[in-house]
Amino acid sequence: MFKLSRSENAFSRRRRTVLRTGGTLAAAGVLVYSVGAVGTPPVDIPALNASVDALLFYESALGIPDQADRKYNTEFFASQARYINWELRLRHPAPGRKLNFRIDATYLDPKGQVKAEHYLDTYYAANWTSSIHSGGYGNDTPGVAWSPGTYRLDVFIAGSPVASDTFTIIPGAGEVTAPDIPPAEKLEIPEDLGEL
Repeated sequence: MFKLSRSENAFSRRRRTVLRTGGTLAAAGVLVYSVGAVGTPPVDIPALNASVDALLFYESALGIPDQADRKYNTEFFASQARYINWELRLRHPAPGRKLNFRIDATYLDPKGQVKAEHYLDTYYAANWTSSIHSGGYGNDTPGVAWSPGTYRLDVFIAGSPVASDTFTIIPGAGEVTAPDIPPAEKLEIPEDLGEL
């Protein structure tokens, strides 16, 4: 599990490329967190001496929300889906210096065609042992950028694939269900409570 302490919120230079109409890229920035390392992970990204801990998806309005406000999922309702964002969690030894790198992200539509591509210029600091990077694609109007189907996101660092996963846009509106909360216990309250 990650123990997060927000270290920096930096929005860096980025290319905005949309290959299909109906969507724009979210403010693809980096919300960088310093995360306490647990153990030594295998190296998935030799160029960074890092490994991928997770690739997660979440929906939002334009912009990248704080991590506490993200609701991770792999299924989103078409009538509610605005921006589908990705979060890439990396684990790495402290590099001893600031390390700049680029993350390339490609969204593929249900037919396997490129829907959108973008890149994120990002970094981790000299003493960080883990970091979280995020970007996204979509539209302010729900349902405009996303039609029902299963989409794939491919993530590359230094030209090499490092993570890939799918998410599904479900037809319909969907409903938010309340969590099961047991009924309150009935308490017997004496009629004479005395002086309050």
